[in-house]
Amino acid sequence: MTRFEFFLITSLIVCIPLLVQNQGSRDEFIVWNVGQGLWTTLVKDETCHHFDMGGEHAPWRTIESLCGRRANRLHFSHWDWDHISFAEKFASRIRTVCVHAPPAGEGSAWKKRKLARIPLCGTRSQTAREISFPARKLKSNDASRIFVLNERLLLPGDSTARTEKIWARALPSSIAWLILGHHGSQTSTSPTLLAQLPRLRVAIASARREKYGHPHKSVMERVSAARVALLKTEDWGHLRMEWKDGGSAKPPAP
Repeated sequence: MTRFEFFLITSLIVCIPLLVQNQGSRDEFIVWNVGQGLWTTLVKDETCHHFDMGGEHAPWRTIESLCGRRANRLHFSHWDWDHISFAEKFASRIRTVCVHAPPAGEGSAWKKRKLARIPLCGTRSQTAREISFPARKLKSNDASRIFVLNERLLLPGDSTARTEKIWARALPSSIAWLILGHHGSQTSTSPTLLAQLPRLRVAIASARREKYGHPHKSVMERVSAARVALLKTEDWGHLRMEWKDGGSAKPPAP
């Protein structure tokens, strides 16, 4: 990364409008560096909302310290192992855990048994808005749940370009942050999706390009052509974004 690119990315992070705008809140959104996989967390005063929970490794002590005394709600996009692999262990280490959104699509009986050990949440939460679309006959990736946080952040799971054409039209034009679909695979983050995100400023890849080739070169080129800054957990580690009262945002910290 050149000095200019570093300055550009840092400037964008500081200047982008806030994801969480509740007066008096001190919310934090974290993209954990889990290698090839995805685990993101929205930390609120009394609750941790986790969106997917899988990968190659996890910072257990840090997460336990942050969320151990909070209620934990789990939101899953789909059944792929690199999105759910840590769920059972997490529930065994932290007792205040429930599944708010089960994985979409079809999962194996073995995976279903593992998640069945975690209770469903008894009440609904308005923290995340789900973009609904017909997905009954879609395969696991294409059936991924699509989550939008505060009309600013998009979490598309492993949804592919084929399905992006279906749900992209329902997205708010205010999306400024994107967690790259399928870890930056060339089958996701299509020109169709990017065209529906006129205010997109930052894309984040939770992946290992050196080993798995994600984000794919074609995706990086599409993101660059859209004048969107790209951050990779492989380069930056955990990406922690905090919003304070009054409106100033801190850049991601490792």
